[in-house]
Amino acid sequence: AACAPIAVALGNGAFRTVSTVYLSNNTLGTEGAKHVALILEKNLTITDLDLSGCSLGDVGTRIVCNALLENEGVERIDLGDNDITDLGVASLASALGKKGKKSMLNPLLNPLTVKSVCLTTNGITSDGLAAYAGIINVCNLVAIEMSTCRVTDEGCKVLATYLWRNTSVKLLDLSSNLLTADGLWGMVESLCRNKHLEILRLNDNRLLDSGGRGIATVLSKNYSLKEINLAGNGIGPNGVIPVTKALSVRNVGVEVWLNGNQFLTDYRAKTSVELLMKRNPIVTVYT
Repeated sequence: AACAPIAVALGNGAFRTVSTVYLSNNTLGTEGAKHVALILEKNLTITDLDLSGCSLGDVGTRIVCNALLENEGVERIDLGDNDITDLGVASLASALGKKGKKSMLNPLLNPLTVKSVCLTTNGITSDGLAAYAGIINVCNLVAIEMSTCRVTDEGCKVLATYLWRNTSVKLLDLSSNLLTADGLWGMVESLCRNKHLEILRLNDNRLLDSGGRGIATVLSKNYSLKEINLAGNGIGPNGVIPVTKALSVRNVGVEVWLNGNQFLTDYRAKTSVELLMKRNPIVTVYT
């Protein structure tokens, strides 16, 4: 109920210069989602909407997503920490997919403005990632943000089928999930072929040495990446040394996070990182 006056004011254009709305960490629930829907259906100026930590759940998420079909201004929505499961992601994918297809047919009449939806810290599994991956090429999304969820290797393998030909996604964040080297290797070929991804965050998973070798393969063929976060993945010397070898001959700058891994006590691995930093100054490695 407390959100109602705000919804009415923003919905009827009382604040015509407002472009960013922060409603984070308010217990909006399903009823609050209805007021947010009113804002989305009526307001033409808001481009950024933060709904993180608002207890929307799947039902509230569906209400908000349905309202997106009528909105022509919002570019970014933060739905992090909202107890969203795969059902909520399915609602989001359905709404954005419909809007994307209409936009492809007539972009002037049906503009698609949404560029990214943050879905961090939710109960999303591989099925949710698969549903979301299915719309990235239709909607030209610039980011996939699903850190601190429950995504497993199977989700990565499905994502790979869409990622290899994608030209819009700049950020892929699957940090703090349940990924192993098997999931990474399922994406290696797509990551090598993709020439538009700039930021890859896979920190705090369980990639181990095999995952390090997979990233080394990507680094040897992908020159669009500017940032790769591999911190906290249990990567030892046999995973780090291939990464440093790939970086040593790289002629495009990149930042790589390797902190929180298990290689620092190994003389060979530590030396390989030190030599890399001396020989290739355009590469930055954080240990």
